[in-house]
Amino acid sequence: MERKIDTFLMQWVERKDRLPLLIYGARQTGKTYAVKQFAQKHFKTFIYLNFEENNELSDLFGAKIDAASVIRNIELYFSKRIDPDNTLVFFDEIQLCERALTSLKYFAEEAPEITIIASGSLLGIMLKRDKFSFPVGKVTLYHMRPLDFEEFMWAMDQKLLIDAISHAYQHLEPLPDPIHAKALEWSDLFLLLGGMPAVINAYLDGSQNKKSDERFRYVDEKKSDLINAYLADMAKYTKAAEASRVISTFNSIPAQFAKENHKFQYKLIQKGASANLFSTSLEWLENAGVIIRCYRLDQPALPLSGNYDLSAFKVYMHDSGLLAKTLGVIPGEILLSQLDSSNRGAVAENYVAAALSFNFEKLYYWENKSQAEIDFVIQKHNHVIPVEVKSGENTKAKSLHSYINRFSPEYAIRISRRHFGKTDKIISIPLYAVYCLAN
Repeated sequence: MERKIDTFLMQWVERKDRLPLLIYGARQTGKTYAVKQFAQKHFKTFIYLNFEENNELSDLFGAKIDAASVIRNIELYFSKRIDPDNTLVFFDEIQLCERALTSLKYFAEEAPEITIIASGSLLGIMLKRDKFSFPVGKVTLYHMRPLDFEEFMWAMDQKLLIDAISHAYQHLEPLPDPIHAKALEWSDLFLLLGGMPAVINAYLDGSQNKKSDERFRYVDEKKSDLINAYLADMAKYTKAAEASRVISTFNSIPAQFAKENHKFQYKLIQKGASANLFSTSLEWLENAGVIIRCYRLDQPALPLSGNYDLSAFKVYMHDSGLLAKTLGVIPGEILLSQLDSSNRGAVAENYVAAALSFNFEKLYYWENKSQAEIDFVIQKHNHVIPVEVKSGENTKAKSLHSYINRFSPEYAIRISRRHFGKTDKIISIPLYAVYCLAN
C-alpha cells in the first residue's frame, strides 16, 4: 500500500543534516509497516527492536546510553554489525523504554551517520509522565495518520482519477459530469470506510468475494477490532478511575454529533460530568491521537492561535470511518446518501476535520452567538479563510454570507457535492477534493 510517508522517508534519509526520525500517531495507522517496507527496499540489514513484544530489549539501554554503548549492545544481541551505509535500526513502541527515547539525543550528537527510526503509538500519553526526557531538537518528528483520500485512491488503483482531481483543483475547472459522479461515489465510500489500513485491506481482500454484504461485514469487524484495541489501551494505560472517565468520554462522541450545535458538552458524557472531572480524559484521547479538537475563535484574525477560546471546542474522531462505526453505520448496507441529514453531516464534517488536520496544527471554527457558525477557519498564505461543509445538494450558505459581509475575507470555501467553481467570493470544492485543500 503506497503511502505519502514513503516519499518523506526517502527525502529524510538523503539529508546531510539528518536527525533520528521519530514517527508518532494513533495505533494501527501503518507506522511499523511503512518502516519495514522502506527497510526492505533500501537497506541490506534491518535491526528491529519492538519494546512491546520483547521486554528484555530495554536492558540493552542500561547504565550507559551513549551511542557507542548502545550500538555495541545491539550488535552483540542481534549478532549483526551496524553499517552506517547499509543498516537501518528501528525502535518500535519506543514509549515503553524511556532510556531508548533519551538515547536518540546521543545518536544525533555522537553518531549522526547511523540511520535510526523510532515510532510510538501512545507517545503523546507517555510523554506527559514526569520521568520522560524527550530529546528536544534532536529528532525529526513525523505524525502518521490514517490514509487520506488521495492515498485511498492509490490503493484502489485510481491514480488517473485522483490526478485529474488534483489538476481540476489547481485550475478550478469542473470535471465532466460522469467523472464528477464517479469521484463522488469514491468519496462517499471513503467517508464511511475511513482510512485505517486494516479496514482498507479488509475491503480490498473482500472485493474478491462477490457477496458484497459479506465483504462489508468483514470491514465492520475490522472497525470493531480497532475500537476495541483503543478501549483496551484506555484501560491499560490509565488508572482504574481515570479509565472509566476516558472510556465514557470516548463513548459520548456520537451523542456530541447528534445535536445541532456540535460544541462539546460535558453533560452528555454522564450525569454530573464537568470540565473539572473530564478535561484530563479529553486530553488523554487527544494525546493518544484518537480525537481532534477544533477550537472556537473569538475573532477570526491573525494569528489564529492568539484568538481562540480554550473552553469552547468541538471534538472529532481521527478517522471518519470509525466515527461511522460509532454511529452504527455499516458501509455497503447503508450509503452515505441514505443517512439522515444529521448523521450525514456529522460524517462529512468529521472527514473534513481529519483531512485538514494533516496540514494544520490546530483547527478552529467561528460562531456568532449561536446565530451563525462557520465549520472551519484556516490560514492560507496569510489570509484567514472560512470553510463551510455541506454534505448534501443544498448549498445555501447563510452563515458563510454573514461571515463574508462582516469580515470581508479574500475568499471563502464551500465544500459540498457540487462541481469546482467560483461565485463572487465563494470557491466551491467537491468533497472528493478536500485533500487538495489540506496539502
